[in-house]
Amino acid sequence: FHFQTEQLESRQLLANLTAHWLAQDLTATHEDGQAVAVWNDSVGDVSALATGAPVLKHDVYDGHSAVRFDPSDGPDFFRVRAIDSPMSGANDFTIVVVFATQSDTLIGDSESWFDNSGLIDASQFGSVEGWGLSINQAGQVAAGIGNPRTTQFSTATGLNDGGSHVAIYTKGGNQISLYVDGQVGTTQGVSEAARDAREVWIGAVPVGLFGLHPYTGDIVEIRMYDDDLSPADVVE
Repeated sequence: FHFQTEQLESRQLLANLTAHWLAQDLTATHEDGQAVAVWNDSVGDVSALATGAPVLKHDVYDGHSAVRFDPSDGPDFFRVRAIDSPMSGANDFTIVVVFATQSDTLIGDSESWFDNSGLIDASQFGSVEGWGLSINQAGQVAAGIGNPRTTQFSTATGLNDGGSHVAIYTKGGNQISLYVDGQVGTTQGVSEAARDAREVWIGAVPVGLFGLHPYTGDIVEIRMYDDDLSPADVVE
């Protein structure tokens, strides 16, 4: 990968790892191409339950496996119950997503993260303490935080090039930062309130009461930390 997430495990971080969904962990129980009904994290054994048929693909990125989302026959995504969310009540946090897509049908070209294809999201229409990571039609990653709604876009575009990329979203105090493949963008003046206890969606952004914006592509890994990692921690 452009950023080796394994390096974080060997560092003395101030932040604690609170959740870790790793596609490689599924290879012991799932064949190549098999649908994944439940994806458990390795820290708190939190279950993400599937809708549709996301499938496991073995050894697709430098020997790493990935969960593949293909909404062409109906949306594929996972949901974590609000009561189980490691992000409930979080003030400062870090979210890491390793992803790859070559889709030219990604959703969104607006100024708001929740109008794009969802990588991982816990938002809802209205004034709520939500958050999310998404990717738009231009292959640009967006990190968002709610109430007031604020979005930081990656400086890099064209990330729907089929290669693996790492998005790292940190929130500390009134600042959010988005690192993608070592490039960083920062926005200040965001909400400092604790995040709501909300459902976490992997592979989609919920829209309104019944709609959603699905993701097309692969997710290799998701990590959550209980503080904002420093620039030294997230940049090689």
